[in-house]
Amino acid sequence: MIIERWTFLSPRAKIWILILTPFFIALAGYFLFLYPRVHEIETLKREEGQLATKLAEAQRITQQLQKFRQDLLDQEREFQAMLTILPEGREIPKLLHTISTKGAEEGIEFLIFKPEKEVQKDFYVEIPVSVKVKGNYRDLGAFLERIQNMDRLVTIRQLELGGFEEASRQMILQCLAMTYQFSEKKADAPPPKAPPQK
Repeated sequence: MIIERWTFLSPRAKIWILILTPFFIALAGYFLFLYPRVHEIETLKREEGQLATKLAEAQRITQQLQKFRQDLLDQEREFQAMLTILPEGREIPKLLHTISTKGAEEGIEFLIFKPEKEVQKDFYVEIPVSVKVKGNYRDLGAFLERIQNMDRLVTIRQLELGGFEEASRQMILQCLAMTYQFSEKKADAPPPKAPPQK
């Protein structure tokens, strides 16, 4: 039946049919087979872009995490170094004994060596020690230098020199030696202010 119709067609119609038939077959093939694949490829490319963005974000977070871990290790090392400077409670008597020994080694005579009331701060306790010693100028200076060069943190406050004795060439040094102790207890917050009365 198709062959009978083909024979009656004009040559021009035959040429158009021969040209358009492969075009329509190709067009049908494109829409039936290729278009879904092209659409799928575009969808996969979009997903790939989204995954690449997520991967970049994850890598950035990983780098930040590594930096955070390094910062945490650095902080831990600093904290441990601070603990060597700030003795624990059981080390305070030994530290005070060391201070008095260093004075005795320099030929200093201790007149007063009295621990005062401790003062709680944020993460440490201040331990003041009233010190009154007698010695010559050089020995007093050497004593203060030895305290300054100790492994533990000891500061000298309220330094006063006086009472120079001409005959013995000695003077009196009075000061407040302040040492510090690590404490996990926080300083008490000041009580809240009362509202003004009307």
